[in-house]
Amino acid sequence: NAGRGERLDFTGFFEPIDDGWLGRSSFSAGGGGGTCSLGVTRQTAILKGATLTIEATSHQDDVEGLSVDDCSPAEAERREDEMPCTGHQLVVTTKI
Repeated sequence: NAGRGERLDFTGFFEPIDDGWLGRSSFSAGGGGGTCSLGVTRQTAILKGATLTIEATSHQDDVEGLSVDDCSPAEAERREDEMPCTGHQLVVTTKI
């Protein structure tokens, strides 16, 4: 969570959804008998009336025993809900 003076690190919102946009990214590193690091960030920007709500949640985990092929962004997306939450940002703004 970002407080005063901390930088919010939102990236692109490329996919239209009801009342707004969705952005997501995933990564993987390692594998092949060692540790595989997996991560997913999902963010939404929802506009309802004069209120814009931006929310981002990141999940990340280190997994042992995945092959190089299985240590992939697709595997990170598959495991997203099983991985620990490592970050959450929420911004609510109202046009006055």
